[in-house]
Amino acid sequence: MVQIHLSSIYISTFLVLLLAFPARCDLIQKSCSEAITHDKKIVSAVCIDSLESNPESKHASNLEELLISLIDPEISNITSIISLITKLIKSGKFMADVLEDCRGIYVVMRDDLSNALSDFKSTHDYKKLGGDLIYVPRAPTYCEDWYKEAAGTESPLAKEDKLFLQLALIAIAFTNMAKGT
Repeated sequence: MVQIHLSSIYISTFLVLLLAFPARCDLIQKSCSEAITHDKKIVSAVCIDSLESNPESKHASNLEELLISLIDPEISNITSIISLITKLIKSGKFMADVLEDCRGIYVVMRDDLSNALSDFKSTHDYKKLGGDLIYVPRAPTYCEDWYKEAAGTESPLAKEDKLFLQLALIAIAFTNMAKGT
């Protein structure tokens, strides 16, 4: 009797897990597909890969949780970019004045994004979050433009800027989806 009871518990647990994970993967797939309809510049693979590689995203059960799981690592990503910029400036191999400007705008974006996420977690105000996020893509865009104008070439942050821009666009699209615009 005990053996049968334990077996049914294992089977039930397995079925719950089996049913739960595809639903979450389905949430990521559907959300990314819809995000692309909101902004054609979003790369599907970046959206799906960034969310599927994030443990918090895997546990998201709705768009709001998915959005929060996207923004949290984006703040850490900005901190990493700021550190990279500092190393590049210290190396003396790149245009320090332009990189200083890039670092400055990324610092502002990190602080703004951090405040926006904190506000959103307490208010769940998608309209305000959308207004806060609209400026975030400017950091990588301005940084690349400034460097190209000054040096005539792509910045040493091009890879990081492109990824950050994608994550920012995805966050904006998710916010617009959630508020119905």
